[in-house]
Amino acid sequence: SVISEEIRKQLLEQVELSDGTKVWLNAETQLRIPTAFVGTERRVFLKGEAYFEVRPDATRPFYVETEQVCIQVLGTKFNMSAYQDDLRVMTTLVNGSVCVSNSGGKQVILEPGEQAVAFGEEISVKKVDPTSVISWVEGRFKFENARLEDIVKQIIRWYDVSVYFENENLKDIHFSGGMLKFRPLKDLVEMIELSSPVRFTME
Repeated sequence: SVISEEIRKQLLEQVELSDGTKVWLNAETQLRIPTAFVGTERRVFLKGEAYFEVRPDATRPFYVETEQVCIQVLGTKFNMSAYQDDLRVMTTLVNGSVCVSNSGGKQVILEPGEQAVAFGEEISVKKVDPTSVISWVEGRFKFENARLEDIVKQIIRWYDVSVYFENENLKDIHFSGGMLKFRPLKDLVEMIELSSPVRFTME
């Protein structure tokens, strides 16, 4: 089933910038923007995860900066994840074209369906399913061969809970599946337990 626009608005914060660009903000995300774009460029600063639908303007390129990378785009749809507790910054292109560069001067240009992963001074590119990456915009969890540690990070941010691993080896178990994000945490926990040897104790 498709999540309704009313429910999605309750789940996510959507911002429309002065140039008409639309941005959806995921949990625990900060986006620093000017009151209005002036001059020959449009520039914002991101901490967390956001999905952008950038209004095309060939005379004023759009930039998204994080503490590790900067991307430049003329008009496109893309997702960017740059949480402070992650060592990687991930940029996933839905359509259009973006250039991802890091502080070391390395650059990659993405094509639709590609994801750039910036880690320290390195940037790697891989093919991904963008619909899976941006499923949170539709109010869903969707995992494809995702590590349990990465899933737990999303749980912590969305449900505002603390999670501890009694066995560090569990972090590397991989899962695929999906669920609407407005369902109770216990539903997601039960889904993981039913498909694996992992067990949760909730307090």
